[in-house]
Amino acid sequence: MLFVRSRIQRFGLAVFLLLGSLHCTGHPAVPRTVVLISVDTLRADHVGLYGYGRDTTPNIDRFFGPGTVFENAISSAPCTVPAVLQFLWSAYLVQSAPSPLAKILADAGYTTAAMVSQHNFIGQRLPLYRWGFHRFDIQLANEVDHHGLTRRRAQEVSDRAIAWLHKTAADERRFLWLHYFDPHDPYDPPPGFRGFDAGNRSLRTGDRRSALKKERRSQREDWNQAGYIFSPEDVAHLVNLYDGEIQYTDFQIGRVLDVLEEQGRLDRSIVVLISDHGEWLGEGDRWDHCATLREEEIRVPFAILVDGGRIGRGAREVAPVSTLDVLPTVLGLLGVDYPAALYDGKDLRRNPRDRSVFAMWRTEQVVRRGDWKLFYDKEPVALYRISEDRHERTNLLADRPAIRDELAAEVRARSDLTARVGELHEDTVDRLKQLGYIE
Repeated sequence: MLFVRSRIQRFGLAVFLLLGSLHCTGHPAVPRTVVLISVDTLRADHVGLYGYGRDTTPNIDRFFGPGTVFENAISSAPCTVPAVLQFLWSAYLVQSAPSPLAKILADAGYTTAAMVSQHNFIGQRLPLYRWGFHRFDIQLANEVDHHGLTRRRAQEVSDRAIAWLHKTAADERRFLWLHYFDPHDPYDPPPGFRGFDAGNRSLRTGDRRSALKKERRSQREDWNQAGYIFSPEDVAHLVNLYDGEIQYTDFQIGRVLDVLEEQGRLDRSIVVLISDHGEWLGEGDRWDHCATLREEEIRVPFAILVDGGRIGRGAREVAPVSTLDVLPTVLGLLGVDYPAALYDGKDLRRNPRDRSVFAMWRTEQVVRRGDWKLFYDKEPVALYRISEDRHERTNLLADRPAIRDELAAEVRARSDLTARVGELHEDTVDRLKQLGYIE
């Protein structure tokens, strides 16, 4: 009788714990799926979640609307190679970080995979095996266009991702990274995604890079600043095509998220959306990226959906955050131990409103704290109040000396790091010259 009563008591305890789990979470605890979606060259202000008037991102808006949207997310660099490596490693100086996100999760028992469209990742100084993915699916070296840019489209990325999701077991812990290239130039959305350009009479193709290089006044002039060659209708045409590429990518992202939902896994998943950098779209006759730390290039979308809901204090967070925060936030949500002090990002569940966020490119650095953004290149260069001046037109450097000096002191405290990161950026610049980004 004692044995039977003991078994009944243990059974009752198990039922109590199970019901407690159901009461707290809505479903029994199961291994989570983590999906990190990065979209190349996607400006935050062309995404519906950020107030864009066009319906470019209906799927992103629908899926991430119930989550947490960071309104002032800053990319660590305005160029793909440093920006992507830095958010995967959560470090400005990637070589100093112990392990990237995928490696930490693989060591914790997660199956890891990457479906990628990005020519720059082939032949990286950091070999792909060090990135921590059990499977790294990227286009072949010869799958590039006449500019040397990848030709792998969003549909192929999503097709491969969906096949992988169907292949993995329901109780398997999984980390999937998807990188979509399509919003990058040349702008050439597929049929069915060109509606924004209806009625436009420009005869230009979406290959604005070739036109800028060919028609600029002089071969000595930077081609990405020769936007004077385009008429207002040309500019509208190119922006229309850019938006069409975003809409097409959004459709393909929606296919992947639909599969998670159909599998009943979306409400047990962490899904993150970010971009590596933005894009100049003719403002001040400038096009492209990998050039400045202005808002057009480094303000990016950043949203997180956790078990179908939010993290932090509310649906929209206005305090500045960094793309480097992906790794510590995901690991914190999963309860995976890692040496947090050795990483530059922060867990966004505890993001202080007075935090300073940095971005670097070559010799220049910006620091963003609250509403203020300081440009620094050996000395303070410009200071802007972003909420009132998103396009950075009114330099308040002389008018706000106390804020200028506080932020400048933070930059100077990081001078050694800035110099070392700048040296790595010069390697990137050499590669960009080979690809014709800069001359």
